[in-house]
Amino acid sequence: MPEILYDIGNFFHAGGQVLWAILIVAIAMWALIIERYWYHWRVFPREFATLLQRWEHPPVSDLWLARKLQQMEISRLRQQLGASLFLIRTFIAMCPLLGLLGTVVGMIQVFEVLEYSGTGNPRAIATGVSMATLPTMSGLVVALSGLFFSIDLGRSSESRARQAADVLSQHVYCFIGRQMKNAQMQGACRVRSEACFSHVATTNDSRQRRRWGFLRSLQPHWIAALLNRWKTRKAAAGLPEQETP
Repeated sequence: MPEILYDIGNFFHAGGQVLWAILIVAIAMWALIIERYWYHWRVFPREFATLLQRWEHPPVSDLWLARKLQQMEISRLRQQLGASLFLIRTFIAMCPLLGLLGTVVGMIQVFEVLEYSGTGNPRAIATGVSMATLPTMSGLVVALSGLFFSIDLGRSSESRARQAADVLSQHVYCFIGRQMKNAQMQGACRVRSEACFSHVATTNDSRQRRRWGFLRSLQPHWIAALLNRWKTRKAAAGLPEQETP
């Protein structure tokens, strides 16, 4: 263990101060990557299960409004799944640039050694060369490893967002379908009740007409003659006729 720490110390001493900056960026990048995987595997399933329970009974009954709310929820989930990805990709792009900066610093040191001592001090030249190459190698290694995991996180975010959209769409359409089915059943019951009411009203009307026809048939002939004469006089005078009970 002490030998490993000693070798690590020598490596950072040979790489110069830029290597420490690459180390800080790498630690921040890997912390974000681990946090994103923790969210995808542990936190997101619980949040999505809670969202599904809330959408078992959507807050609105209109299909268009339910779709808009669903799109809003999907956008929120997509933002949460893709959070910190932009920062991770920024750190990935920074690592090779920091390595290039280390290369420039190392080459400047090599040129300074050549200026003061020429080629007579190969140890100092080797120190400058190592300072120029180690940061570049470290920056590229960190960037390549972070690039792989950032691509994997991006694909996982899109896949989980699409799956969430499909499941939410099924819940919304199932709920709307149940509501439409209930509305159709209520409409059928309303039609049946209106048909029953119209049948009862027609039956009562026909019964009333038969009753009045029977009462009219019981009137004496002289009363019917008087009524006909009275109707004739009204018609000649231009008065409207009234129905005789």
